[in-house]
Amino acid sequence: MTLIEVLVALTIVSFVFASLTQMTFTALRRTKNLELQDKMRNYATEAVQILYNQKDTNWDSVLGDSGELPPVVPNTGSTYTQAYVAYDSSISIKNISTGDCEFNEEERVLIGTNCELTSGNEQVTDTNPVLFGRLIRRFDDNQPDTNSLNQNRDFTTDAEIEIIVACIEGKCKGEDFTPFKLNLTVYRTSGQ
Repeated sequence: MTLIEVLVALTIVSFVFASLTQMTFTALRRTKNLELQDKMRNYATEAVQILYNQKDTNWDSVLGDSGELPPVVPNTGSTYTQAYVAYDSSISIKNISTGDCEFNEEERVLIGTNCELTSGNEQVTDTNPVLFGRLIRRFDDNQPDTNSLNQNRDFTTDAEIEIIVACIEGKCKGEDFTPFKLNLTVYRTSGQ
């Protein structure tokens, strides 16, 4: 009888330890996912700060008609203009074509041959691989819409921007990390 009681007790203890181990690994996975989602949010925040700094320094070089994010010209077939944050000798916004990298809404990932350009300036290691990229997209055109409230809007002094942080295709899956989208309107406030 004692042997049966010991076996039942060991079985119960092993179930408890198995459950605790499983809960621990689940909590660790959730923690890692939360860290990576926080990283995505930080990418978007950094892009906003860089964009504001660049537009305050020289609006025309970034958001003007011939800047890195010019207004979309109607009837050109282009639905938006996009850029990324470049870390060269200085931090700047640089244009990138949709053929090089674009956001795929259906798969919720960045696809293209040069999407790693959009990944930022991180120290890439085996334990810290490139997972996410960010695109800065501009949606406004340089023609007022006569059928809306935008007819009196001056498109040379503001810009409608969307910042997208998402998985790079092949690096992580869009269903694991919901893309982070931030929409904002940037106004020209300096004399530049």
